[in-house]
Amino acid sequence: MFRRLLFPLIFPQLLWAEPFNFPSNMTINDISTVVQSFTTGFLTRTPLSLLGQDKYKTQVGLEVITISVDKVSKLGSGSSNKDIQFQELSLSKRLPLDVEMGFQSSLPIMDRDVNAYGGYIRWAYEVYPWGSLSLLAHGASAQYKNILGANLYGAALNLDFIWQDFSISFGTGFVRSTNTFEPQLFGGTGPFITYGRQYAHQTVKISYLMKEFAISAQADWLKAFYGSFMLGYFF
Repeated sequence: MFRRLLFPLIFPQLLWAEPFNFPSNMTINDISTVVQSFTTGFLTRTPLSLLGQDKYKTQVGLEVITISVDKVSKLGSGSSNKDIQFQELSLSKRLPLDVEMGFQSSLPIMDRDVNAYGGYIRWAYEVYPWGSLSLLAHGASAQYKNILGANLYGAALNLDFIWQDFSISFGTGFVRSTNTFEPQLFGGTGPFITYGRQYAHQTVKISYLMKEFAISAQADWLKAFYGSFMLGYFF
């Protein structure tokens, strides 16, 4: 998993992703599986907190995100089990009162069928000497092939443990997802189908800081696993 996330971050031009094609003969009862395994992978992910980085006020990040489509590929008549990978560029800014805001957008490099963007606001409280507590609110919007859309928002409480240049973060919260589908995707006709659901959201993130650079790997769980890898630059 680590190599699959790291390699395309460094050499994206060598890994043009094959597009994932939804299975045929899906039914309306398959919507829940598609939402759980697919659209919630577009949620906003936050970079390493700028709290405690007194020399730096801004961070730029490049991230590779992997969405597992194993469950979706087994629906209907079946489809190729090709995980979806795409890249996002992020920009975060430290503000007064330990507040941080950020924005991110997908890049048309690995998977040109993905169009996603989002943002977050985070307030952190330093707990000396071991780390920090932070409250996070986030939102995102995404489309895949113009046949599936997702609008997501959520909130989380994060606990960060810091040892010199190494940190590990645990988060828990919720994500609310409102999705739209082409009815032909499930064998129907007419206007777009709308489907909404709320999920519990847990995260684990490991980060290593090297002067003005940071490397982070994150795992998200929302009824399905999502992995991401980020390279950040502070200035």
